Amino acid sequence: MNSVSNFFIDKTSSLRCVVLRWTKIGRDQDYSKTGIINVMTAFGYESEELIESSSEQEGVIFLKLGNKEETTNICSDPRLKEMRIEVHSLVDLNGMHLRDANDLVKIASIDRNVTDNVLMDVLTELICLENPERKKIAEEEVEIIKKGISDVIENGVCTMFGSYSSLVRRNGYSDIDMAVSSESENTLSVRPLQMIIDNPKCLLENPMTYTEFYSYPQEEIIKAIFQCLVDKEEFREKFEMRTLLVRTPIVVLKSTKIPEMKMSYDISVNNLISVEKSRILNDFIAKDKSRKMRKMAMFIIHWAKTNKLLGGVYHDEKLEKKFKFNSYIINHLIIHFTQKAANECLVKPFDKPENRIVDYSFDELFHGYSAFLYQFFEYYLNFDYETLGIYGFNVIEKSKLAEMQGVNTSPLMMIDPLDITHNASFHVIEDGIKLFKNLIKISLEKKFHVKGDTEVATLGPVSMASTVSKVTENADEKKISHQDTIRTAKDKTTVKSEDKTSEKENPKSQKTERKGEKKPLISVEPSGDSLAFKLESESQIRLTFKNISDEKIMFKMKVSDHSYNMNPVFGTLEIGESSDVIVTHTPSQCKEAKLVIVNSKYAGDVDLAKSFRNRKPTGGPITINLVAT
Repeated sequence: MNSVSNFFIDKTSSLRCVVLRWTKIGRDQDYSKTGIINVMTAFGYESEELIESSSEQEGVIFLKLGNKEETTNICSDPRLKEMRIEVHSLVDLNGMHLRDANDLVKIASIDRNVTDNVLMDVLTELICLENPERKKIAEEEVEIIKKGISDVIENGVCTMFGSYSSLVRRNGYSDIDMAVSSESENTLSVRPLQMIIDNPKCLLENPMTYTEFYSYPQEEIIKAIFQCLVDKEEFREKFEMRTLLVRTPIVVLKSTKIPEMKMSYDISVNNLISVEKSRILNDFIAKDKSRKMRKMAMFIIHWAKTNKLLGGVYHDEKLEKKFKFNSYIINHLIIHFTQKAANECLVKPFDKPENRIVDYSFDELFHGYSAFLYQFFEYYLNFDYETLGIYGFNVIEKSKLAEMQGVNTSPLMMIDPLDITHNASFHVIEDGIKLFKNLIKISLEKKFHVKGDTEVATLGPVSMASTVSKVTENADEKKISHQDTIRTAKDKTTVKSEDKTSEKENPKSQKTERKGEKKPLISVEPSGDSLAFKLESESQIRLTFKNISDEKIMFKMKVSDHSYNMNPVFGTLEIGESSDVIVTHTPSQCKEAKLVIVNSKYAGDVDLAKSFRNRKPTGGPITINLVAT
């Protein structure tokens, strides 16, 4: 276990943790770990453990206290406010603060032995931490709402859908979407709609029947439900209520129990299509045989929130400008990309529920998180947003798509999989796409290595909070674009024949080249002609690359068998700079493979894959035998 996992131990333990932050600039006195412990002791708090994640500008300490009562008291302690130290619970009213999660992942990534899978586990565990009081309130209020609806709709059923019930839900902060339906019964009579409009409270004495429920317009049912709920004292005491008569009309119930929790319930009627949309996302996550897509989707949403593409719950996470992206859109960008990676339509929304998602394996398609991120970012960086739109697996010209589906074009055009006359991304503005692409560019500029920094916009360039990597390439290294199928698990990495010949001529040195061939621009330690791994269990070897040339260089890793993966796959090195690369062998029957390190003068392009495609390497390749015993 790493330091962050040890710090929390379990969810109950995390509730005793607080975060202390202070700005170092313009302050006469800074605080060390020891200094903070002394302050806590002087103020009468019993601190069990602390970890630090400070920078030149800001001090940050995560502190575990003796009990929950102390955690509550310290957050409102005026003495700390006088010292200009901001304090809040680690698991705050609306879950983790984005910057707290990022800082903790940075701490976890300091351990050189920590694996990418562990880092992803740490991040997803952190961002799913939820205040138990919030969860309890939500459960109680949902039951109150269900009872209220059953008083108005005969055989009424409330089904939760959307973000709150999603497998990729971050934490409790989300509007709770509830779709009301009615189960069949024997009453076939239908009262005139005008009778309900004139006296909606008549439903409290004679609830709306199944036949009426599916005969009346949604908007009129919503108005009637609203009037009936307003008439109930319990609802007036517990909620602020209003109607929102939009494309799908809803009653909005805002909880008044703890206003800071910002809990809200959106009630729609006869809205099975939205329930099914939510199920498609859950089914897509569940069909991943390697069980990694859930964490990957959560990471990308977290990345988008951290970098202000999506808004967060806390004050410093709010958007100055709303770009109209949302998690639904981003999740479907992920689904579209994954289908392109598989070169197969994985989502068949109009098939029977049990058949509408084809089984797939994240590991077989991408061989790790970094490979997914690299290809996902490259795909949407190169996407032609101006002329093309997304329709499930397909990419179609916007004008044709608009004509086919009867929708208007927009800067980002994506047809809703189940509601095919709806452009799900219609409201995304041009500046939103510009920010999305800019964040991707900054992300791709960084090397793919184990780091916990997911932040681009406020703390500088991002490294992908890493994740394991193995980019699978075919022989001619097809370009990832909207026109081409992206690299798939069916494509095998090819080691050029001249590289194999070179090794045969002198198998004792990974750096030896034939007469007249280019010399490598990097050195590799440990040196030698082979690396030995365990056959039946996962094992890793750390290589150190060093730039031995007189100019900035770039490198690319290729391997001949999918049982081995590398992190990073691409990278750059300044003059004299060194960088670590992890080679991992996953349990398999593969015993031997070849690793080829391609290196070249840096071409100045953010997209390293593109640079290697368009230019011949200026450095000689290095070939290493990989042997599992």
